[in-house]
Amino acid sequence: MSFVSAEDVYAILEGFVARVWREVLGYEVPTPLRRMSYTEAMDKYGCDKPDLRFDLPLADLTEVLRDRVEFRVFADVLARGGVRWMVLLEGINDIGQSFKTTGVPDPVSLEALIAADKQIIQRAHDHGIKVIGATLTPYQGTGYASPAGEQVRTGLNNWIKTSGAFDGVVDFAAATADAANPLAFRPDYNITDKLHPNDAGYQAMANAIDLGLFK
Repeated sequence: MSFVSAEDVYAILEGFVARVWREVLGYEVPTPLRRMSYTEAMDKYGCDKPDLRFDLPLADLTEVLRDRVEFRVFADVLARGGVRWMVLLEGINDIGQSFKTTGVPDPVSLEALIAADKQIIQRAHDHGIKVIGATLTPYQGTGYASPAGEQVRTGLNNWIKTSGAFDGVVDFAAATADAANPLAFRPDYNITDKLHPNDAGYQAMANAIDLGLFK
């Protein structure tokens, strides 16, 4: 049995994301896409910059959400120079894993997800970065879909669209929903797992973005 190394996975993802940028958005990616590790980021930008650290002291959040949001916002956004905007699409896996049929002792709440988004927005604003909120795409029919989870997804999407907390909003949920059943991913936009977009799905998501948001 052979295993794919982390380096190979990064290379595959770099190639895929570069292709999406080039073929869907029409831009060449100007810098390497490989995500810095937390150690690399701290070595490069220094442990003496506590303002670059990101902490989500929310007892209600799942460990998955706390750990990955802290790392990804720090290493992919705050620790990189010249960033002016970020698009925040976060939460579907946390919702799904929290409410899957096997159950968890303390599923993530809508209030915790909103609180996390608010903290991300505030920290980005502290660094002069505008935040575009993206609605969570449909996930009915996936292995971890549930009515309780859908209620949280719908509530979070409504908050993203109506709260005014973001500097702009992109409605990826509407762009990828099945017209016959808006709770499900449109079949011809999906890679067959009812969760992730295929090339046509990414094109639809790109088309939903108002580039005027980035002026």
